Amino acid sequence: IKAAYDQKGGWEGWVQVELARQLQQYFGHGGVVEVTREEYVYNGTDQRSDLLITTTKTNGDAFTNMFELKCESSGNSGKFRTEVKADCAKINNGVWNTKYNPCKAWIVAFGVS
Repeated sequence: IKAAYDQKGGWEGWVQVELARQLQQYFGHGGVVEVTREEYVYNGTDQRSDLLITTTKTNGDAFTNMFELKCESSGNSGKFRTEVKADCAKINNGVWNTKYNPCKAWIVAFGVS
């Protein structure tokens, strides 16, 4: 994390990949859980969720957990709080595609200062 903190673009992409990989490996047995990144879940925009976890129950019903991640880095430390609030607004005001319903939305912010 320390090495990525100073990289242009920070370490959020790395966190996305590692979380998706670990979650899929741990929960994704037998096609019950699918973990994807950067899905266009919001209607009428090009905004995407950072992580989308879709769980299919044995009866075929599915539910979704959508995650917005924010990682503080040297490039955004001064505006980190504002960026987290923008993700809150994105979830609170966004209309996501009904194919993801029922859906819970989460924001996970990794601050380091």
